[in-house]
Amino acid sequence: MIRIRPLTPADAERFLELLQAVDAESPYMLYEPGERKSTPDKERARINWWRMAGNSTVLGAEAKNLLVGFAMVTGGTVTRNRHCLTLEGLAVRKTWRRKGLGSKLLCAVLDWAVKQGLRRMELGVMAPNAEALALYEKHGFTREGVKRQAFLLGDRAVDQVLMARLLPAGGSAFLIDKEKNRELEPLEKSPGPEPQ
Repeated sequence: MIRIRPLTPADAERFLELLQAVDAESPYMLYEPGERKSTPDKERARINWWRMAGNSTVLGAEAKNLLVGFAMVTGGTVTRNRHCLTLEGLAVRKTWRRKGLGSKLLCAVLDWAVKQGLRRMELGVMAPNAEALALYEKHGFTREGVKRQAFLLGDRAVDQVLMARLLPAGGSAFLIDKEKNRELEPLEKSPGPEPQ
């Protein structure tokens, strides 16, 4: 059974271990294997900051006391952008991929954002990461632009695809079918870009 919940400072050591594991398992994480220079104390401080900010959080997916995935969002810090948040990371351990957990984490963080009264979620994806692009598009995110050659994968420059989704006011944008433990379709789709 998978449980998705906000992380607490007590999760700092396990969260750091999860970050280091997904850094090593995926070519599309920001950090290369072994590059992340953090400590449990630094992660504890970050988790505390997310918890106090009101428009930021990190959700963890837990199975048998093991963190197997996370979704991390950071909200704007000034009045004019506090309604907007950035999905800073969403990752699942390799052995837990292709089981719908990424969708469940994304739904959970979208629900959390709607309940906080936030209105926009944005993110960036390395262009070769077709699975992530498909996941976000499935959940109503639209492409808003491209940052050319934003990352280096080895010696190859790759673009970053910028995406966003407007969030409904009040209520819940997504539902999880708890009996079947599978994701249901979004209740409403964000409108696409206006014709020019």
